[in-house]
Amino acid sequence: MRRLACAALVLAADGAVRAALPIGTVLAEVLPGRHEVELCVAVGESPPGCGPAEAFADERGGIRVRVSDIVYRLDVQDGAVDVIVMHGTMQIDEFLAAGEWAGTRLKFHDRKKDARYDVRFAEGAVRTRRQDSR
Repeated sequence: MRRLACAALVLAADGAVRAALPIGTVLAEVLPGRHEVELCVAVGESPPGCGPAEAFADERGGIRVRVSDIVYRLDVQDGAVDVIVMHGTMQIDEFLAAGEWAGTRLKFHDRKKDARYDVRFAEGAVRTRRQDSR
């Protein structure tokens, strides 16, 4: 069964998606469409391994990151990322990870496997701001 945290999504006038989060939280807006990204993964104390990937952000806030024939389906929510990993049409993993936006980088950590992920978007693909008021 999929584990989901609840967060309301609001479609902005410019077509970007933002989550309605508590005051003080960093909001990230990924512009819908295709993006060239860099995906870095580190396990345990190992340094991260990084390489090119393709990301697609839909208008509902979902992000798919593709590396070869592996697709990470990401549902970014308040402090968490719901991750489903697909190989073709077969689901090969699913986990809920602690996550945060740091500028144009989406970072999340699968504590069970001690795997840290860092999806690095290009400047202009992601806009962030602090939620100071409602």
